[in-house]
Amino acid sequence: MLVKQDLKRDNFDYTEFFKSNIAKENNIINYPPAHSEQDILNNLMFIADTMQELRELFKAPILINSAYRCLKLNKLIGSSDNSQHVQGLACDFRCPSFGSPERIMKFLYNNNYIVDQCLCEGSWLHLSKVPDMSKNRKMYGYYLLSTEYNKRVFQPYN
Repeated sequence: MLVKQDLKRDNFDYTEFFKSNIAKENNIINYPPAHSEQDILNNLMFIADTMQELRELFKAPILINSAYRCLKLNKLIGSSDNSQHVQGLACDFRCPSFGSPERIMKFLYNNNYIVDQCLCEGSWLHLSKVPDMSKNRKMYGYYLLSTEYNKRVFQPYN
């Protein structure tokens, strides 16, 4: 049986994959429900390995903004119920020593790094990836705020 401590990697502590200031401020326990705990922990182990791989690729520290989000937290921030964060398959991060989110995205794209999604979302990069490599959509791009609709709009990269 996996426990969240199994998420520890050379350069990451398991707490980084659950932390959330918004959850803390709203007294939300950001941890998977019992019925899906093992599946989500398995997914988070895969994402933890991905983040460690990127850390080694960039040769620079990675700062995690958000990885796992329980459904209650996800709804509070206005994200969709089917967000990959809820499944433990996404991580929002920054790597200031390597460069801007756009520079990171372009680097990964130019090096054919397999992702499901790699999206510039302002000051951070959203990266999701699924264990079955054939199911990754290789979707690179930007989420921009549309002034016309006051909604986020996806703009593909390249």
